[in-house]
Amino acid sequence: MKRLGTVSSIDGQGKLVIRAAEGLTSGSLKDLPRIGSVVMDQKVKRIGKVSSVIGPVSSPYVVVKVAKSVSFSELKACVNQKLYVK
Repeated sequence: MKRLGTVSSIDGQGKLVIRAAEGLTSGSLKDLPRIGSVVMDQKVKRIGKVSSVIGPVSSPYVVVKVAKSVSFSELKACVNQKLYVK
């Protein structure tokens, strides 16, 4: 697993907005996660999939479409937590 970044917020549609980890901000597009990549928490529970990457390449944000099996209370617990990409 590769560290994706830290959850900064939940948007109005229930998607997670993640500030990308240092390793993903090298300025190279090849280091960014692919759309559709599986996102997991520290316990290796599936949280969702990468739906888009926004912002400048030097400091991107990753938007994650949350899986239906994840409750809203679990989402709120994810804020300020590190997530990983498979």
